[in-house]
Amino acid sequence: MLAGDVEVLRALIRRRDGGTPRGGRWDDGHRIAAVVGGGGMRGAYTGGMAHALHDAGLEPFFDVVYGSSAGAYVGAALVLGDGCGAGRIFHEDMACRAFADPRRLGTRRPVVSLDHLIDEIMVSAKPMPWERLHDATVSLRVIATAVDDLTPHVLEPRTVAEWRAALRATATIPYLAGPAVELHGRRWIDGSVSEPLPVPGMGEPDLILAPTAHDAHQDHRTLAKLVPTVFRDHLTLGYEILKWESDLAQPTVFLPLAEPVMREKVAKLHEHYGSQRDRTWFDAETFSGLARVRGVQCHARYAEAFHAAKMVLGVAPLPGLDPTD
Repeated sequence: MLAGDVEVLRALIRRRDGGTPRGGRWDDGHRIAAVVGGGGMRGAYTGGMAHALHDAGLEPFFDVVYGSSAGAYVGAALVLGDGCGAGRIFHEDMACRAFADPRRLGTRRPVVSLDHLIDEIMVSAKPMPWERLHDATVSLRVIATAVDDLTPHVLEPRTVAEWRAALRATATIPYLAGPAVELHGRRWIDGSVSEPLPVPGMGEPDLILAPTAHDAHQDHRTLAKLVPTVFRDHLTLGYEILKWESDLAQPTVFLPLAEPVMREKVAKLHEHYGSQRDRTWFDAETFSGLARVRGVQCHARYAEAFHAAKMVLGVAPLPGLDPTD
């Protein structure tokens, strides 16, 4: 599990054990999304995740589910309350030559038969209640890649026919699974082509906060390496975590903090990160001490500090000069 996963699970459990949505939305201040990536038959792994969420009774307590390629099919199972069956379809029904057969390579028939998946398996062996997807309590956002500019988009199907087309589009692997799918006036292919993690529908962030690449914790380092592959054109700041390992480095970006804000930060950390309270370094003195040091470095009482690998400054062009020269 990555840092923060435990807190997300605890928020879901609190919803399950007594939360009450108001007007279709939860009033706990959180927006919790399940983001399910693709990977073909590797969808059996994310299907197992969906099964575990089903067994824990946590399926209905997400706000939204994003999925691309195989992840969209797993996501559909999640929002329909069938997470227990999300993994079985891969080994029970799709591990056959009717679905995927390399001998079809070079013929007029696709190597991967989405016709068999959508028109046979999801009709007879594992029927999909398509009509329930549009009005599901948890929304499903299907990500596909537009052929004309190879950018990711959230498809917005409304009818059963459009839902079938959307699920086909997000899994249409170029050259292997048939031609691009037409929907709403555009042609679409596999969502994973443009977006390894199906997140474009979550909005364009102005700032990404993530661990730093030199963090001694292996999960933190892994996340730090993934962030620039997903958010390639965004300002990313790496935050500091003072802990047992001697991995602090000199930061280059500082944000002065007023003393009331510093006190509120310490209180929020203790309120929301219960999984860390038993750590010897997790206390008010540690947080305030590091913030005091960073404050000294930027002529403030307290400060947050960050690491930035690259920043682009939006400088206006000089008068009389062509900015493209």
